[in-house]
Amino acid sequence: MHRTQVAIGALGLVMAAGSAFAATPSSVTLFGQKYNVTVHSLAGKYKNAVTITQVTDWADHSEARKTKVDFVQGATPDKDRLFAGAAGQPGLDNHDQFYLLTGSDAATGDFNTQVSSATQYFGGSVATTQGGRVTEVMWINDTDTGAKKDKNIVITQFQDDDHFRFYDLNPAPVTDYLSDEVGFTDAHVVKGVGAFTQGPHADAGDSSADVGDPNGPFSGFMSFARTKDPNLMLATAQPDSVAASTTTGMEIGIFDIKADKFLPALSNVTASLPQHDDGNGTQVDATPVDLTAEAPDPATMAATSNVYLMIYTDPQPGGGSVTTISSQLLRLQIDTPADLTTAKAGDIKVKTLATEDLLKTGLADTSANDTNVIYGLSVGREISAGKRVIYLTDWNGNLFTLTPQ
Repeated sequence: MHRTQVAIGALGLVMAAGSAFAATPSSVTLFGQKYNVTVHSLAGKYKNAVTITQVTDWADHSEARKTKVDFVQGATPDKDRLFAGAAGQPGLDNHDQFYLLTGSDAATGDFNTQVSSATQYFGGSVATTQGGRVTEVMWINDTDTGAKKDKNIVITQFQDDDHFRFYDLNPAPVTDYLSDEVGFTDAHVVKGVGAFTQGPHADAGDSSADVGDPNGPFSGFMSFARTKDPNLMLATAQPDSVAASTTTGMEIGIFDIKADKFLPALSNVTASLPQHDDGNGTQVDATPVDLTAEAPDPATMAATSNVYLMIYTDPQPGGGSVTTISSQLLRLQIDTPADLTTAKAGDIKVKTLATEDLLKTGLADTSANDTNVIYGLSVGREISAGKRVIYLTDWNGNLFTLTPQ
């Protein structure tokens, strides 16, 4: 990863099949809905005998196992998919950095070694130079027009110069994060990584801020969310400058998948998001970590409304041993321009509808890693009318399945 990260902090956990953790609540209430909680590591041998590996030599606990997931609903629970990306620190032992679990528990929505099969990408358990250190993963579609032609899935990776990259899932990407990419361009670089470290841009002394898409968000853990239009996706990251700090707040942009570029609608929406006390009585901003549609269409996973869920954290995830000051789950209304052909900077509007304090839920084990925190977010299938499963992940490689009561 070609950037400096700050760290993460405190929470608490549950007992899942085969794994014991510090006490986690058996249930939590988020936005008025009560959920049963199941939690377990994503590592292990799955029902098709494929083993998913996580880092074991914890040179830096706060960076070793951070995991993101993205749910894709199947016709029946046994066809449900959960794509996962993990980003261990370079130089640690090999681990799976991009993989898929297929098949969920029909009663709870949980993906686990008893009910799920695993598919490994980028060679399976490999070094970060092959696996790419995946910090974001989002499925787009299952279009199949030929090998390495379709943009079926997007990831953000932190190996070397941070980029977002697209991949074809038919056939699966099995070599490495560079050779399997569809439609490479350095315009996909995350603008805030500074000077390039490899390739002709490095030789020329170029900065990522000058090469990256000018209408894309600036830096940090760039994450994506589906919109109602299957050809468009939202992208969030921290802005390049805000009144309070250069490392907090949020920019949001709209990426046109077919045109392969951001639309000229980049908007700094920091003022529309909640602040929190920094511990000294000063109100400060946080940084976006993950974003997902609250009510996806089960057939296409496209957003069915303009309401989204987002994890908003201070300090930004990463680094050594800084305790988290604030970890919030936000319910947001995101309004995009009605006419995208005339969109301009600032046209995306965000309204905070509700906020939950994740630090008070006790949903992340700190017994083995005192810098652990909730990091990933995805919305699953409806268990009953209007009640959907929620998936969370943490900095320690665990999956939390929140089943609505």
